[in-house]
Amino acid sequence: ADALVLPIIPPGQKQILGFIIVGISSSRPFDDEYREFFNLLAAHITTVIANARVYQEECRRTDALAELD
Repeated sequence: ADALVLPIIPPGQKQILGFIIVGISSSRPFDDEYREFFNLLAAHITTVIANARVYQEECRRTDALAELD
């Protein structure tokens, strides 16, 4: 079985957060269209992770402000 390893790099950053490992179907040729599908998948997962980090940071700020009151 073949696999592809894609980095998780949030937009505007250079630090790699992790990797996505996806299996490549042996019944379909690994062409540009198939590769682009995986690139879009990695971009979507990266966006979800980045949004979750932003949400966590907002929660931390809200908690910090609540403690000041």
